Amino acid sequence: MCKGEQNNNFNLIEENIQNYKDKLLSNYWTEINLIGYKIELLQKQKVEYPKEVLKSRIIYIGSEISK
Repeated sequence: MCKGEQNNNFNLIEENIQNYKDKLLSNYWTEINLIGYKIELLQKQKVEYPKEVLKSRIIYIGSEISK
């Protein structure tokens, strides 16, 4: 394998890693938006729901994003 091929493979690997990170971040934001939507619906229905569960999930997602 020549140096040019190695650089090309390395660039492809880095591009794939960045694409994976972008998709993962997008999935986290989707989950955060769904949690927010669920909170809004529960408030409209006047249902008591353990908000700590949702809050802890958002904190977990935040910690995963900041890694």
